Amino acid sequence: METRLPSVTVHNPRQQHYHRAGFKFESGKTKLSAEQLTEDALAILHADPHIRVTENSPSELPSQRASVDTSSVGDDLALDLRDAPEELAHIIAVMYASKPDAKPNCADLTCHVQGVGEVTPSAAERDAAWKWYQENIVKVG
Repeated sequence: METRLPSVTVHNPRQQHYHRAGFKFESGKTKLSAEQLTEDALAILHADPHIRVTENSPSELPSQRASVDTSSVGDDLALDLRDAPEELAHIIAVMYASKPDAKPNCADLTCHVQGVGEVTPSAAERDAAWKWYQENIVKVG
């Protein structure tokens, strides 16, 4: 069964526009529908310390016919990336999205970075991101 991505509201506190994960965010709030997002883009947005991303509840979705697959909801994990090294944020975001139990292979962390293309971290980058992830992930609920 395919997991449905949530719609999100992205808050850009800057007084100028900001580009991330293929989107341009004007100052203030921007709503993105689930159809506009990919798992990689959602992970990158969540990892960015310069914006705030809020996942909208089903009642906030434009269509009342929307449904949530609660069988795919697992343990809730929270990650505050404000202090994450900026050069590792996209790697940490992919880790957060996949919620690995063990250090992932570098190839498993390949993601698309806007303006750069497909990026696979080096072993050193993966190790630094994994260390930061392990030290900062918090189980909630």
